[in-house]
Amino acid sequence: NEAGSVCLELLHFLERNLRVQLTIEDVVQAADIAMEDLKHSVDGLEIEKVMSSSNIDRPKLVDAIGRVLDGILDSPLVRVLAIIAETAITKRVMTQVLQIFRPEAILIERNTIPKEMLVAYFHEQDHFSLKGTISKFVKGRSQLIVLHLRSDSCSHCVPSWTDKERNAMDSNQHALETIINLVHDDPTNIEVNHLDLLSANEALLRGEIDDWASASSKVGIYLLVVDVKRE
Repeated sequence: NEAGSVCLELLHFLERNLRVQLTIEDVVQAADIAMEDLKHSVDGLEIEKVMSSSNIDRPKLVDAIGRVLDGILDSPLVRVLAIIAETAITKRVMTQVLQIFRPEAILIERNTIPKEMLVAYFHEQDHFSLKGTISKFVKGRSQLIVLHLRSDSCSHCVPSWTDKERNAMDSNQHALETIINLVHDDPTNIEVNHLDLLSANEALLRGEIDDWASASSKVGIYLLVVDVKRE
C-alpha cells in the first residue's frame, strides 16, 4: 500500500545516508507513534494525509526525504518525514542502549519503559548465555557490541584464547571444550582476552586488538571479557 511505500522509501534513505540498522517495522511503528502524538496538529494531519493517500507523488516524496538530510524543514511533508525518521532512530538507539542495563534495573523501571522495548529486552535479547548472544549478533560484518550478561559461575572460567592456544588446541582439550561449550562452536574463528590481564599494559591491549582487526587476521570474532567487579 502507499503507506508502506512511504515508509519503505524512508527506510532506504536512512540506510543509504545514515547507515543505521532499521527494519520496515521500525519505520511503520515510528509513523504510528508520530501520528498519535501529533494528532489534531498541522503536522499530524499531514501524516494522516500521506499515510492514507492512494496516489503518492514519488518524485515529490524523494525530494522531501532529501530535504530531511539537509535540514530544510520547509513544508509539512518534510517535517513529518523528519519526525518519523527521528522517532525510528531514537527508538532503535534506546533499544540498543537498554542492552547494557542489568535485568533487575529494567524491572525496577519497567513502568517508565515502553512495552515494546521491554518485550525486545526480555524476549529478543539473551542475557543469560554468552554463547547464545554471540551466535545471535555475529552476522559476518564488523560490529562493536557491549552487553551485560548474567551467567552461571562457569562463564567466569572462560580461558584466554589467542593464536597460542589455537595452535596448541589439540594438546589443550579442557580449554578447547570450554570455548566450544560456553563461547562459540568454531574455536578457530574467535579470540578471547581478559581485560584484567591486559589493562596493566595499554600498548599490549592495543596491539592485540590491532592484530585482530588487521586484514591478515582470519579470526572473525574478538571477545574482550571485562569483570566489572575488578574494573
